[in-house]
Amino acid sequence: MTLSVLGSLEIYIGGRKIALTPQRRALLATLAIEANHVVSIDRLLDEIWGEAPSQTAAGRVRTLVSDVRMALGAVGPKVIVTRNSGYLLDLEHTELDVTAFTALTQEANLAHSQGRAEAAIELFDEALDLWRGEPLADLRGPLGISETQRLLGVRRAAIEARAEIKLARGQHVDVIAEMTSLAGEYPLSERPHALLMHALHACGRPAEALRTYRDLHSRFVAELGIEPSLQLRELHQKLLADDLVPGPAEWHRGARLWRRLCLLPPDIGDFIGRSAEIKSITAAWKKRASSPAIVAISGFPGVGKTTLALHVAHQSRSRFADGQLYAHLHGASAAPREPAEVLAEMLSSLGVDGAHIPDGAEERAALFRDRIADREVLIVLDDARDEAQVEPLLPGTPNCGILITSRGPLSGLPGTQRVALEVPSEDEACDLLRSAIGQERISREPQAAREILQRCGRLPLAVRIAGARLAARPSWPLRQLAARLSDDSTRLDELVARRMDLRASIQLSYDMLSAADRRAFRLIGVASLDTLTDWSITALLGVPAREADRSVETLVAVGLMTAHDIDAAGQPRYQCHNLIRDFAIDVADETASQQELREAMARLVLAATARVRAATSAMPLPLIPMDLDAMPRTEPSRADRSWLGAERANLTALVLSAARTGNVRAAADLVAWTAPFLLASGHYNEATHMLDAVHLAATHAGDSATGTRMGLLRLQRVEDERVAAGAGRMHVKSGTHRGSEVG
Repeated sequence: MTLSVLGSLEIYIGGRKIALTPQRRALLATLAIEANHVVSIDRLLDEIWGEAPSQTAAGRVRTLVSDVRMALGAVGPKVIVTRNSGYLLDLEHTELDVTAFTALTQEANLAHSQGRAEAAIELFDEALDLWRGEPLADLRGPLGISETQRLLGVRRAAIEARAEIKLARGQHVDVIAEMTSLAGEYPLSERPHALLMHALHACGRPAEALRTYRDLHSRFVAELGIEPSLQLRELHQKLLADDLVPGPAEWHRGARLWRRLCLLPPDIGDFIGRSAEIKSITAAWKKRASSPAIVAISGFPGVGKTTLALHVAHQSRSRFADGQLYAHLHGASAAPREPAEVLAEMLSSLGVDGAHIPDGAEERAALFRDRIADREVLIVLDDARDEAQVEPLLPGTPNCGILITSRGPLSGLPGTQRVALEVPSEDEACDLLRSAIGQERISREPQAAREILQRCGRLPLAVRIAGARLAARPSWPLRQLAARLSDDSTRLDELVARRMDLRASIQLSYDMLSAADRRAFRLIGVASLDTLTDWSITALLGVPAREADRSVETLVAVGLMTAHDIDAAGQPRYQCHNLIRDFAIDVADETASQQELREAMARLVLAATARVRAATSAMPLPLIPMDLDAMPRTEPSRADRSWLGAERANLTALVLSAARTGNVRAAADLVAWTAPFLLASGHYNEATHMLDAVHLAATHAGDSATGTRMGLLRLQRVEDERVAAGAGRMHVKSGTHRGSEVG
């Protein structure tokens, strides 16, 4: 289906024009200008019936939607989607002339920045040919009026940009005709008058150029009570002195003519959650400071950084009245964009002729800062690699805002507010899945839906991929996808849908690493711990602490790890998302030897055992045969208790992992020193589970000595209450252990 709103609404399906009544046209036009966004019923009432809709109008909206869907035939139900709060026009099934116009003008600006003037003119011509009259002619509500003014402004900017290129190419006659018409439409706008003055002067018609200025000057004084800008007055003086260089360069460098523009890609239609992050970002814009407000959003691949940035940018458009710029920096790719290239593109978008864009990056940065000085402009820099790529793109005046997305935190940018994006809550992740497949399928299989979210780690990209696969197969039971996602070894192979590929997204970060950092990433992933600390990473890698620190910093910088928090023992903890760990295990299986992996885990278990032994040396009831009278009578220090509590989950996981992979004696040593702490702190089931796991592994391995040792410990576990009663050192309630003995 093709929708045209750059004029009165026209609808074509398969080349056939569809006729609609005025109210149905108004409804469809309203949905079109808010394409991929939910339009509330109240907004539709305002646009269709004005400020005083009838009491039955809300019901009439539902009838109109039904009528429009019927008129559109088979495509109707797909293109107009019902939401709880209103309706949404899904652009996946629709071609919209406004979208085509925006894409063509962006291509034209890019061609101009690359010095392809003829191609730029052709693209502007193609874009402007889409206009058939006043846009949104079917709408007269507040949304229609404001959007009409915006679209007319965008059209005017395109005409002016095309005129500048023509003027630089010597096509002065064309410029005179176009700018005479545009100056007539906008009698108080300086830019078309300035271009007209340049073109008239270049054609040898200085008297007409001077008369153009005098007429504009008279209107300014009579209607506004002010003089034209200083730059336009200076242009007039040069005309009087016949001292004007042909072409618009003087005007660009001196007059600062400005055209408001928005280069943001579309906002996402089903944006969900992130209210705290949005509040934090928008609060940064409100702070008054002597430098621009910089916000950097960082996080794992696929966590939704770009989605959040674009959503906030669209929400903040009114705050940045002079426009919004956007540049994709491809920082996570093998070929990140050079700042000089990005600056040339943005300068061209701001109307600087390609012939007058300097060659050097520093000169381009200076001109860029000059062009946006004192303007309220929001600059979105998407997918930045590092601080060096970003710094030349920053403005110099405080009215601007900069919103950066990066896999790493860009900690070297001073004065930056950082937003570390975590996975959304379970409810928000469920809402995201629901937006793709509908509530009915989730209600039919709620447990399978929860399993899908759990196995996707609530990572937005993974949830979107799962939703897209399920949406493409409406009859596919959710439990089938949940079952496929349950296999760790093939989970990433399942998370691919059309152009969305989670493995490919993670691969971009992995490809940025050195050989040493790739090894670090693989070993950290294979450890399969929820969080790690500096000591555990150093032990895994088997390298000096400083070298391990550098690898951690690199992995955080490329988004493969995040600095999670500071634990109760004061240790910084680092985290890998479970799907990123799956990727690490995959590449480890392909590139690392089993001996290397076993040695890494052995180092980690050995280091953990040494630390636990030091922390528990003062504890009562160490699970080793010894004389009760010789048992220590002191309590562990507060620091030791804090460390043991912070590492409890990892210590349990390491014992089970070592037992499962055949490191039976190492597991036995670790459990002998860890179990007392677990028993003393009330974690009886964990202690029992560890003892049973090591005993079973020793039995299977034929290690009778270790098996006997674990058997004695299990028996001692049964007798711990008796010992506690006799020694008075186990501060547990009587009867806690009865009925829980291990066979």
